[in-house]
Amino acid sequence: MSDQIRSDANIDLDSFARFLKVWQLARTVKTDNRGPVLDGLAELTKKYSTRVNVADGDFVSELEAFRKIRGTTGKPCSMVSKFLFCANPLEFSPYDQYARRALSALGAKIGIADYSAFLEAFESFHAVVRQEMNNTLSREDFAYEDVVFESDELFSRRVTDKYLMLLGGFGDGRMVEAINKVKSKFPESTLKNHVCVFEARN
Repeated sequence: MSDQIRSDANIDLDSFARFLKVWQLARTVKTDNRGPVLDGLAELTKKYSTRVNVADGDFVSELEAFRKIRGTTGKPCSMVSKFLFCANPLEFSPYDQYARRALSALGAKIGIADYSAFLEAFESFHAVVRQEMNNTLSREDFAYEDVVFESDELFSRRVTDKYLMLLGGFGDGRMVEAINKVKSKFPESTLKNHVCVFEARN
């Protein structure tokens, strides 16, 4: 489905159902509403094609309007972010309560459903750890049979996302095992330095 989104192909409802299942978002969208919701996501993806567009737009209000018009449960920040991520994984990161919790604990100011602030905090954290990961980790450290990282940049962004989720309390065994396998390569100074970065900026 990510390939379909990136190629601007028509996405069928079966593919969208799999997307919701993989991201554990099925409860967000009633079955009868999936067609209109999918259409709305495609519209938002064209409007918010880059992080700059999200930062410049009134994204929170857009999500509220999306909820009212499309009939989703609550503000669909998580679902929209994950759709945007599939469209452009080098521009967007999935909004997740665990990653948000970790970034907030590190000093970031992120309101509920404030995807623009979340992205800014994620990019700040990624900038701190990216070079360290490139120097100490390899794609093979996190190799799964069903995962192919297209570039070092995408690799470091995805590992950063998973690392933040674990810091925020996510407990998926498969991911924990993969992170723990190389956790010694993340010095404590990384987090300490990042806290200083947030404190200096705020």
